Amino acid sequence: MTTKIKNLVLIDDEETFLASLKDAFVNLGYNVSIFDDKNECKNAIDHILHNNVDLIFVDEDMPSITGREFGKKFMTLEKINHIPIIMLTAKSDIDYALKAITECGFDYFYSKSGFISELNKKIEFILTIPSVKNKFEIRNLDYRIKKINTDYNNTIREKFLSTPIYEILTSSTKEGFYQERLNRLLIQNKIVQLNNLPLCRRDNLALSIDFIESNKISNENINEELKVQLLDYINSKKAKSSLETVRPRYNKYFQLFKDGKYTKDGLLTIRLIIENKDKLDSLIHFTKQKMFNNASFGTFIDEIIIDMESKKEV
Repeated sequence: MTTKIKNLVLIDDEETFLASLKDAFVNLGYNVSIFDDKNECKNAIDHILHNNVDLIFVDEDMPSITGREFGKKFMTLEKINHIPIIMLTAKSDIDYALKAITECGFDYFYSKSGFISELNKKIEFILTIPSVKNKFEIRNLDYRIKKINTDYNNTIREKFLSTPIYEILTSSTKEGFYQERLNRLLIQNKIVQLNNLPLCRRDNLALSIDFIESNKISNENINEELKVQLLDYINSKKAKSSLETVRPRYNKYFQLFKDGKYTKDGLLTIRLIIENKDKLDSLIHFTKQKMFNNASFGTFIDEIIIDMESKKEV
């Protein structure tokens, strides 16, 4: 097995060939994920988007999508289109295969006949193809950039969380600045306790916080009676017309990253959560529960809780 290539994706509608090819690669030490084309091409792309994949093999002649169609779609996905992709074809038309390279983003093609023999040599050859070498150089550069950004972010994060709060916030605004954001977390905590999922979705949450703050409603009065008012409000014309103004007003306080770097507001929210865990237990638990269930409910702090969970802070 080559050091650059470990994780493979194979896409083919011929189950026997697919199983044989997988076994051959696994016996050589590769990690292999297979997709048999029966409406699984979307699953293949989802897998590639969310996993570390080094090389993709795609059959040309499939019933639900041709290899060339897959290649054209793959080319549009900036997050993954730097991964080398090889066509496997039973066709003997060289011009057809060359078009797959020039028009559909493939780096090379192989005939399926006899392909399983001497796989390591084929992989070694693939690594010499100029377009493949360029893609690995891009990937390595992306990795180095991400490593630099990660190290920088971790340093900034650690420094921010360990610096006394009075050194972070100016004397004229520190109490109001801190308390305002804490109150918004406490409001979210109370809304979660109302046990109504629609109210916890990001836009509805923004509208609910705005309603509560605008009407100067205390946390003690965020109750079942208010829940009915909030649900009526978020479905009203007034709420819908004000959403474009309300959404950024509250979103910005809980945005964790901007241009790949921690935001001051996001780090302050982490600090607030760490310092007030006991008061925010319902919100933390709710967010973690939905996060682990892969729910796309989108509260303000889901990204923040994911970051804190990765560092064992919640």
